[in-house]
Amino acid sequence: MAVSDIVEWKAFGIGLTSKNLRQFKGLTEINESIGKTLITTPEKFWYFNNGITILCDGVRKKPLGGSSTEIGTFECKGASVVNGAQTVGAIIAVLHPEPVDFGGARVLVRLISLNNCPPHFAEELTRATNTQNRIERRDFAALDPNQKRLRTELLLECQKEYAYQSGENAPSEFHGCTLDEAAVALACAMKDVNLSVQAKREVGMLYEDIAKPPYTQIFNAGTTARRLWHAVVALRKIESALREIQSRRSRKEQLIAIHGNRFIAHLVLQSLRHCEKDIPDPTGMDQKIGELTETLLDLTISLVGEHHGTAYPASLFKNVSKCRSLALAAATEQKRERPPHQQSLELSATPPAPI
Repeated sequence: MAVSDIVEWKAFGIGLTSKNLRQFKGLTEINESIGKTLITTPEKFWYFNNGITILCDGVRKKPLGGSSTEIGTFECKGASVVNGAQTVGAIIAVLHPEPVDFGGARVLVRLISLNNCPPHFAEELTRATNTQNRIERRDFAALDPNQKRLRTELLLECQKEYAYQSGENAPSEFHGCTLDEAAVALACAMKDVNLSVQAKREVGMLYEDIAKPPYTQIFNAGTTARRLWHAVVALRKIESALREIQSRRSRKEQLIAIHGNRFIAHLVLQSLRHCEKDIPDPTGMDQKIGELTETLLDLTISLVGEHHGTAYPASLFKNVSKCRSLALAAATEQKRERPPHQQSLELSATPPAPI
């Protein structure tokens, strides 16, 4: 179809790409090259661009043009761009607000009706059509219905925004959080210390396969909006406390606070859960979280000096086995210092399955 006609799609807003893995990511290097091709060599646009794929609940050709196959007008119900959102966004960015013909540039558009399709065909097609492009692992989380559920629940229960698709504007700290922030916070809140190590080592691996652990350990039907938000807010308070504490520590201790931030957050979040079934609401807990953070930083510094005195913190806190042994040692120390009526409570020392 004519590239200039696609500008009219702007009226549908992000609803047109809601089922895509990513929203328009703005004028990235790749999207700028799409616009450059359109401006400098519009006659080549058809050949250079991968095109656009649109899934529809139903497609009907209007009588206009009769039985001609050279031109047609189609009515699409429940239409959603599942591949080519960057192409659509780049075209609109170049041609809006005043469309230009650009030499009759055209782009390939596939309309696929889901009428009578087998179950999960839409998800399979979305995944397949996007694997040819530079897709980050986290983008596939957009296919997980739990993400959409969490967005709705966060808005209704906590009045907070949740940006889980690439290209969405990240909300301010007061107004909400992003998928990456939620994933790290929930990983640190898990009893499995491996997940906090993974969040430090390579957060993208948390999204390696949304149908398997570690992703399903973090995001599943049991993950609630309140738990997610409490974890995010608590992690923010822990990180703020660590930054304040670093300013009055030695260089060695600063390095442990910086590189061990996820490990220390794991210890703090487990301690917060000690007298609760889940992560308590961290609102108004700045002093308690600050005290816990400093206490557990000191404990971590002591244990690192005792067991891994010559290890460089940047490598140490990305090592699963060493962090597991540190977590076990920390659990033992905390159990000694805990009042008798709390001694039966577990911290996070159960050896987890390897990632």
